[in-house]
Amino acid sequence: MTARLRRSGFLVRAGSSQPVRTPAEDAVVTRDASWTLLRPSWFHQVLTGPRFYRDAIRDDHVLSLPSGGAPIAWVDARDIADVAVAALGAPEDHHSRAHPVTGPETVPVASVVRELSVRLGRQIRSEDPSRHDLDPGS
Repeated sequence: MTARLRRSGFLVRAGSSQPVRTPAEDAVVTRDASWTLLRPSWFHQVLTGPRFYRDAIRDDHVLSLPSGGAPIAWVDARDIADVAVAALGAPEDHHSRAHPVTGPETVPVASVVRELSVRLGRQIRSEDPSRHDLDPGS
């Protein structure tokens, strides 16, 4: 017995709620008859995850997050999961659609740093590295 995948879902990298498709998204939508894309904003969990910013916040007292000064519509990973469940549960409602998944409001990184400082009881500073700082070859 051979099972066939009838539906593709694709979670685009965090912070990519832009309407322009990426090469990875193109690979999904051009190869699969039925697909749904989820485009979440930055996850809340990047602030507490060891793979992301937790250690720098805790040890170095800095949040170095490239935002270009723009506020971010932070979203909880559980909310992204809820959108995925809805898309899988009612595929006809989500067929060939891309869903931006954002939080209820946009929050500047400076506000996040102020809140972290209050909650952690020590001064956290923010850095907003440029694209060149992140990739000198760009």
